[in-house]
Amino acid sequence: IEYDSSENLRYTIGTDTLQSAGKRNGVEIISRCSNIPSSRSMIMTTKKDNQTLMVLNVFEGESLDMRNNNLIASYKIAGISPMSKNEPEVEITLQVDTMNNVAIEARERKRKMNLKVIQLSSKNTFFQELKRVESEGLPMLNQLRLLVVSISTLP
Repeated sequence: IEYDSSENLRYTIGTDTLQSAGKRNGVEIISRCSNIPSSRSMIMTTKKDNQTLMVLNVFEGESLDMRNNNLIASYKIAGISPMSKNEPEVEITLQVDTMNNVAIEARERKRKMNLKVIQLSSKNTFFQELKRVESEGLPMLNQLRLLVVSISTLP
């Protein structure tokens, strides 16, 4: 997650929902410019009868079309009680800490029970990727400088 020097998020953090015609619309969870660390919750439900798990994709970016944002993690939420569609209320809490880590918790409200959250994939956020490139690039730049100095001192 990218944040500025005043410890605010630079990009909105959200999830996607599958809409009709296969379009993936975004649902904002933590707004851009929110202070970090930050934690927000939202209520989600099932789309099918007897659905016992759901997949939650977490993005950063400002587009309502999630395909235009940066996917930073996917989670599987398991252990939802089998019920009619739209009946279970799953409270999803997304947390961002000062080290740019995203954590997800899920709780079924009716049973007041925590659900199992399994991280399926993760990817660097824009900020983490920039820091990685900077850290890898500096040693290479120093090596290049030494090479230029070595070549320039050749007879």
